[in-house]
Amino acid sequence: MINMPVNIELWKLLISSIIIIGGWKAVDWFSKERDMKNKQREVILLYLIEAYRGIEDACGRDSLSVDQKTRLERAIADVQLFGLTHQIQAAKEFTERMNKSSNDDPRFLLAVLRYDLRHELNLPKSSCDPQDIIHWRLK
Repeated sequence: MINMPVNIELWKLLISSIIIIGGWKAVDWFSKERDMKNKQREVILLYLIEAYRGIEDACGRDSLSVDQKTRLERAIADVQLFGLTHQIQAAKEFTERMNKSSNDDPRFLLAVLRYDLRHELNLPKSSCDPQDIIHWRLK
C-alpha cells in the first residue's frame, strides 16, 4: 500500500512533464510558422515596393534608358510573381496596352500597388484614383 501513493505522484509528474513538453513543442511550431509567414510577407513587400519604384521611374520620361527599360520589365515580372490577383490583372492590362502602342500610362497599376502596399504597411489609406499619381521629373 505504501507504493501506491508514490506511483500516483510519479504519474502526476510524468503527465505534467508530457503536457509541458507538448506545450513547448506547440509554441515552438506556431512561432516558426508565424516567423516564416512574417518573412514571406516582408520579402513580398520588398519586391512589390521595388516594382512600384521601377514602374514609377519609367513614367513621364521622353525616352527610357536601357537600365530603365530593364527595371520596368523586371517590375512587371515581379508584380506577376508576387502580386495579388487584382495587381496581376492590372499589370497584364498595362502590358497588353504597351504591346499595342509601345506607350501607355501605368498610373492605374501604380495606384493599385500604392493602395495595397500602404494597407499592408498600416499606413493611412491613399486614393485609388490614377490621376492622383504624380510624376515629378527634373529637366
